[in-house]
Amino acid sequence: MLKVNFVGAVNGVSGSCSWLHHTATNTQFLVDCGAYQGGDEPQYCDVDKNHFPFQPEQINFVLLTHAHLDHCGLLPEMVEQGFTGKVYATRATKEIAEVMLRDALKINGGDLTLLNGISWSVVDEQPFKWGQTLSLTDGLKFTFLRSSHILGAVHVQNLKRQAN
Repeated sequence: MLKVNFVGAVNGVSGSCSWLHHTATNTQFLVDCGAYQGGDEPQYCDVDKNHFPFQPEQINFVLLTHAHLDHCGLLPEMVEQGFTGKVYATRATKEIAEVMLRDALKINGGDLTLLNGISWSVVDEQPFKWGQTLSLTDGLKFTFLRSSHILGAVHVQNLKRQAN
């Protein structure tokens, strides 16, 4: 069974983060890990108090849909709190996110060495075709589909195991 908890962008569009738990393999992962951007709307992660609604060290991987900060902005905070898994993204998303995160950390006085702790796995390396099935862990298969939002953006689809 795949359980989902929408922990970001619940009352709006900023701070996208979905926390999923595949109970059969006890695999926890995120789709996006974005920073909240905007006014006084509550955010799911209070960075000053180092609080996520999950344990970052227990997250196996992150599926990153695109490089806007409200989708990737808390990756350095995840690393600082113990996340060591892979971040799966397209080459373009990885390259843009690295620039965006570096700039955001510089502006906010953050620790730039946290960027070195992000372990990227580029999903569109050769041989690759859109819609191809990728198995990230036993029992979890995904396909990455193009999105026209920004360069490198994707939709991620979970594929259920077919019965024999």
